[in-house]
Amino acid sequence: AEAQLRAQELERARLRQEAQRDTVEQLRQTLRQVWDASATVVEQALQREADAARAPEAASAARSKSLDAYEGPAVARDPAGSHVNRRV
Repeated sequence: AEAQLRAQELERARLRQEAQRDTVEQLRQTLRQVWDASATVVEQALQREADAARAPEAASAARSKSLDAYEGPAVARDPAGSHVNRRV
């Protein structure tokens, strides 16, 4: 009877350890998923920040091109600049 009790206790301990290992593995997987999601969020934020930093440069370059295109023909037709309203 005593040997049978010990065997039962050992079996319960083994089952507890197995359940504990499963729980630890589930926690590791969850932590890995959270870590990956966090990394994705950080990468997206950094990309948005980089895009925002480049936006003023791109807008400035586009504005310069549009001003050059706007002023180009007028300067070619009237190199003296008499087309500019002096009262402004």
